[in-house]
Amino acid sequence: MVSVLFLVGSVSATSIPVELAIVLARETDTDVTIVPFYDDEPPDGIPGLDAVNVAALGADSRFDLGAFRALWTQLREHRVDILHTHDNFLGSAGRVLGALARRRIVDTEHRAHDSMTTLQNLANAPTLPLSTVVVGNSQTTLDSFGLVERALLSAAQTPTRVIHNGVDVKRVRAATPAEFGAGPTVVCAARFVPVKNHQTLVRAFGRLLEDHPTARLVLAGDGPRRPAIESLVADLRVEDAVRFVGSVSRERVYELYAGADAFAIASRAEGFCVAAVEALAAGLPVVASDIPVFHEVLGDAAAFADPDDPGAFGARLAEMLTASDRAAQLGNASVERAEQFRIERTAREYAAVYNDVLSE
Repeated sequence: MVSVLFLVGSVSATSIPVELAIVLARETDTDVTIVPFYDDEPPDGIPGLDAVNVAALGADSRFDLGAFRALWTQLREHRVDILHTHDNFLGSAGRVLGALARRRIVDTEHRAHDSMTTLQNLANAPTLPLSTVVVGNSQTTLDSFGLVERALLSAAQTPTRVIHNGVDVKRVRAATPAEFGAGPTVVCAARFVPVKNHQTLVRAFGRLLEDHPTARLVLAGDGPRRPAIESLVADLRVEDAVRFVGSVSRERVYELYAGADAFAIASRAEGFCVAAVEALAAGLPVVASDIPVFHEVLGDAAAFADPDDPGAFGARLAEMLTASDRAAQLGNASVERAEQFRIERTAREYAAVYNDVLSE
């Protein structure tokens, strides 16, 4: 049995690496230990967490030397075949310690690097070649690597490969539909950060209301841009039609999807976008930004619009809310497309990578 240590910032119900670790332990011959850097103890209420080991480090900052010493002890004194890291500072520090401990390292890059800050890239890039293999959660993520990153990986002969993120299709489809009342509903689940570009979506919805006055927009998530988007909603005088539900559980998001008529996302950049694929699994027609990653991931199961053109976005949304043949076509395509992204498949692909790494 392969023993893998997953280094993460914290354990939460919405963490993609944590969900992957749980499914790996449940579905493959992998012994998984999740090491959350900032947690003091494993949180309650995480479905399936009992399938893995959890060794919390309890760091009070990213520079907590005591937590790094505890991580070093984990790497040196416990059986660890593979250290699995993730992009940015914590992953970079983990790769240094993993290399010093002579552990094989699988790194996953979750974000398009051209959407990361210069500081984030400076923290992440130099240690990428310490990885035995670097995995991108999409081809778009790998294509976003800068010239320096490509040169470093080439010099170190570090291979790269794509493993798309996965979603729990059964869990999505088991949700009880949320009650929204009369009128068509559009849902978006995304953090309120600049790259998610909520302003285009809200402006598009404002235009949509001119012809569809009973429509509503439900925004799930939280973040630093939420006050600005709330102000925009007020400026457009659409407060009665836009609902902010805040940061909610995965189950609640799936309930929103089950009760909605369409999903929309206007991001300017993504590494993969799990929320959009979960919407596919729910059978929703999807309207997404016309950017490469959405074409890669969503394929013919989405309608695309310029993320800087609220009018175009609004027209695509209107198409989804009028019971058109196009909306029905996309809804059917969504269900089929989601089958390609089952999280069990993702876990099996990572298990195969682990075995390949150990056989070298």
